[in-house]
Amino acid sequence: MEFTYHGMVRYAYGFANPNHAAALLAILLPLLWYSRIRWRKNRSIVFILFSCELIVYAGLIMTYSRSGILAVMFGTVIFYFLFRYCSKLPKLPVPSKSWRFNYFKLFVIFTISGLIILAMVSGAGERSIKWLSSPDRSVTNRFAVWQGGLQMLADNPTGVGLGNSGVIYTIFYQDSENRNRYRTMVNSFLTFINEYGIFYWSALSSLSGFIIIATILLMRYRKTPYRIKLQLITLFTVSVIMFIIGNSSTCFDLSVINEISSSDKGETLNACLQILLLSLPIIFLFWASIIILCHRHLFSWRKTTIITFAMILIMNISLIATGALMNEARPYKCQTVNDENSYMKLTKRSGGDRTVVGFADETIFPIESFVMWLKQRYPEANLLITMSQINTRFIGTKKFKDFHYIVACGQENMLMSDTIMKKTILLFPAQPPDSSRSFPSKVILNHNDYYGYNILWEKMLRPDRIEYLSLE
Repeated sequence: MEFTYHGMVRYAYGFANPNHAAALLAILLPLLWYSRIRWRKNRSIVFILFSCELIVYAGLIMTYSRSGILAVMFGTVIFYFLFRYCSKLPKLPVPSKSWRFNYFKLFVIFTISGLIILAMVSGAGERSIKWLSSPDRSVTNRFAVWQGGLQMLADNPTGVGLGNSGVIYTIFYQDSENRNRYRTMVNSFLTFINEYGIFYWSALSSLSGFIIIATILLMRYRKTPYRIKLQLITLFTVSVIMFIIGNSSTCFDLSVINEISSSDKGETLNACLQILLLSLPIIFLFWASIIILCHRHLFSWRKTTIITFAMILIMNISLIATGALMNEARPYKCQTVNDENSYMKLTKRSGGDRTVVGFADETIFPIESFVMWLKQRYPEANLLITMSQINTRFIGTKKFKDFHYIVACGQENMLMSDTIMKKTILLFPAQPPDSSRSFPSKVILNHNDYYGYNILWEKMLRPDRIEYLSLE
């Protein structure tokens, strides 16, 4: 898939999404900054690193990624001020004051000015600034998706399963006037917490939070060696960049691991690059962990643990409470039901008097349209919706005998048992079953009878058991 902006191609460099390429390039820049300072006395190495840095800047601009450019600018300022702050602490073997002033002033001015000039020349600057005055749908739609993500989290705190968050939002949480399809929550962290649940999220965020807080404490401690502080500043800057980019796109996508076995060369390249991108946070966490363990005597583990626990607890409560407040205006509570097949249970918040089961068939009726039709037909009922095309030979009498109605879309649902068939409404079925089978309680046929099946159903059922619906 090719991304463009006003006719200009947004380069993805092997990724499926240019924002993911921008994430990788932005994360590499603090490492180049660190390397230039670390080997500043070797002019040949500095020249090579500086040349690589220019290439990365140019590559970042050509992705036209607003979040990537913003993250690098913000990271530059963070890197500069942290270095200045740590250098002012007493008893540190730091470079001379004049070197610090000249080098870092030039570094910040060059980086930000260079990014602005390149962005304006290439057109990326217009895209980065214009959204503030007149935001396009790629910006405004994100807020709607994030709101739906918080609502989904409040309904499903244990997670909806890997790769399901975007589909569930598209069908059950998106406004009815929108017809966009989403694969994720357009936010790496919100996607992870919705798909894996609050418990896995708490474990991951606690580990990351502990390391980041310990990093800050070590940077502030005056006896921490200069070279260690420089590494910690780099790692903290990387974490800030990853936080900004991760919140604006799903660049850290775990579901892409399933695509590594794809036979398509382009998808395989994208999967490999995504795995590389996913491995970088793990590498940086490991790097920071080694530093923290080697200097564990320089900070209080108890203080760090208490701060981390308090922050994670407040964050999780805030996320769920916000989603719950947003859900107050929604008529249904949407929860996943995980058993032999995947279902979504839509429970009326006002209390439904009955439950209707819906078996969707995407080849005939889009599932979002199918769900909307069920809500309109049974406004006071709870709904149980299948999330995938299933083999209805599995449908037995015990699982669904207590439900009031079963609405089955498509021909494959003709395979259900006779007991279930008597309480079933068939939506857009194909040819009728043979005379030895039980007939459904009602059949809803398509007005546009392309294959002549309507005549066969009209011969076999009474008129009061047949309805017609136009499928547009």
